[in-house]
Amino acid sequence: MYNDWTPDIESKWIFRNTTYLPNELLPFVRNGEEITSLQDRNFSLTTRFSFGERVIDEHFQRLYIKSSKPIIYATVEGGEFKFADEKGKYGKLSGTFMQRGQFLLGEWRYMVEAGKIFGDVPYPMLKFLQGKDATAYNRYEFSMMNGREYIADTYATLFTELITNGIILNNIPLIKHLNLREIASFKMAYGTLSDGHSRLMTIPESSGKFTQPYSEVSIGFCNLLGVASV
Repeated sequence: MYNDWTPDIESKWIFRNTTYLPNELLPFVRNGEEITSLQDRNFSLTTRFSFGERVIDEHFQRLYIKSSKPIIYATVEGGEFKFADEKGKYGKLSGTFMQRGQFLLGEWRYMVEAGKIFGDVPYPMLKFLQGKDATAYNRYEFSMMNGREYIADTYATLFTELITNGIILNNIPLIKHLNLREIASFKMAYGTLSDGHSRLMTIPESSGKFTQPYSEVSIGFCNLLGVASV
């Protein structure tokens, strides 16, 4: 359900009843015994804050017009999980701050996300940092991090990206006719993980907690054939 409080503040609330099933990548094991399923019932409230942003509502779809002003998302969630003879309650708080803008030589954007999980929960309900799951470049995932490599109950991430208007490539003979754009990004993540979660369900060896902040830097070019980035 959605509600517009003001032209710049909107909220949506969702009730969920989710059943998780194990697989080879996400086994459900406790004390050497396999668990057949995990039930999660929760309620979440997400509020979106914007500042003078233009929107278009058409055919049951809302489109946001690109703006240079920041956008803020705040989410509060609470629920109850159950599996086998174990059950418990938990809470989550998370927030996202994002912005994009243009300057004389190009365009920049960034996104900061932070969150906290209260209470011990089975590991599938923890925060999985978004690692590389596909070959395509995604500005909001970590290109050198394996999928499900890091999990946390308290976390913060930073994604930044700078795209310039070919200030180097457009001055190279022949290559300048491709109309390429330079692109650079810096990404960072860190989080903590308490030991109480592993009491409920064994965390796979392929996933673990941070021992130090994770960061990566990339440079490349975009607008290849009008659509691709390298």
